[in-house]
Amino acid sequence: MERSATETYRIDFEDVREWIKDHGFKHILIQAPPGLRKLTFELSEEITPLVDLVTIHGGSCWGGCDVAYKHAELIGADAIIHLGHSRFLSRDPLPTYYLECRYRDPLLLFKALEDILPRLGDFRRMGIGVTIQWQDFLEELRERIQKIGLEVLVGSPDPPLRYHGQILGCSYNTLFKVSDHADCFLIIGSKFHGLGLALQTEKNVYV
Repeated sequence: MERSATETYRIDFEDVREWIKDHGFKHILIQAPPGLRKLTFELSEEITPLVDLVTIHGGSCWGGCDVAYKHAELIGADAIIHLGHSRFLSRDPLPTYYLECRYRDPLLLFKALEDILPRLGDFRRMGIGVTIQWQDFLEELRERIQKIGLEVLVGSPDPPLRYHGQILGCSYNTLFKVSDHADCFLIIGSKFHGLGLALQTEKNVYV
């Protein structure tokens, strides 16, 4: 049986509903990257009783920098719910709720870590970057790696990044801040994010 979105991701539907009711929105556009498209239908069911119309955006979604403001304007939506990314701009042209969709269960992450750590060789200092979905497990990840004797380096964020250790496909500033002291990098995200960093550093990148 397929798991529901709320079993996979930390999603506060009640907070979303309160945001809609507080502002009196009538037409909501929901936008999500391909990997979260199924979640848009579950979210739509949750908010439909509160509004006149819910539209699910079917176009591209490359990040928090790619919010569908123009599409929302064209169809007359008065607000957007954007899934899977943290806020990118300091101010949105249209009211936008960022539903970060962080994972609930770190099991897959720690299984992958068991495969990666034996391949590190003589590297002793590792810079770590995580996508927003894994952000809640960054500290536990750091502790597990430190227990085997590696030093873990986590950089502080500068806009558009919002969290320590966070990375985007277009921004690896948290890792560049620790680059001088890191022997290698570990990316907790996708091959896309790993390749993005590998193109900008000569150090080994593990994903």
